[in-house]
Amino acid sequence: MKFTPVFETLRPLDYGAFLISLLVITIPAMLIYGGEKNDLYFSINGQNGQHWQFPLSARETVPVTGPLGKTLVEIKNGEARIIASPCKNKVCITTGAIYKAGQFVACLPNCVTTALDGTNSGDNTVDAETW
Repeated sequence: MKFTPVFETLRPLDYGAFLISLLVITIPAMLIYGGEKNDLYFSINGQNGQHWQFPLSARETVPVTGPLGKTLVEIKNGEARIIASPCKNKVCITTGAIYKAGQFVACLPNCVTTALDGTNSGDNTVDAETW
């Protein structure tokens, strides 16, 4: 049995097909995953489709009306927190500030959520481990 090296059996169109395949995979991946970094924003959602978006640099106190009354969401210094809410247990207030992509705080009785959405490539730290 005679083995011939792979590169001796390839023809010019084989190389072309390989390059085209590589481009078909690489270009969409770059467009999807290679977007702007640090494009984070605070997203606040309330009852009946109320929705607000604020950049990290915003300094706002947003009153969000829910079925129990008004919940106050404060955004400053790149953090967001619920500072006042008419709910009974105040878990949303004791949750504290959110400051990392993917974090959220919610006042479920009053139907108010606040999240930090977007991508942040500079924050790849592990927040928890399970063994």
